[in-house]
Amino acid sequence: GFSASRSNLTSDGVFIVDQGQEVFVWLAKQPAGSDAKYALQRGIDYLRTAGKPMWTPVHRVVEGSESKEFKALL
Repeated sequence: GFSASRSNLTSDGVFIVDQGQEVFVWLAKQPAGSDAKYALQRGIDYLRTAGKPMWTPVHRVVEGSESKEFKALL
């Protein structure tokens, strides 16, 4: 499975980090193609496929602008 660590987050895509009570959609500074446009939609799609409640918070996090809370998860 995916282990949330800084080394797993590469500067060319979108990654989902599921912390149980909330989900983070991490977006590279220069994402490929339409990744930036659909980042939050990917998070919502993840909630559906993972069977999580649709009220689960989904946060968009951009590379280089990560919050202290997000950094603490890594």
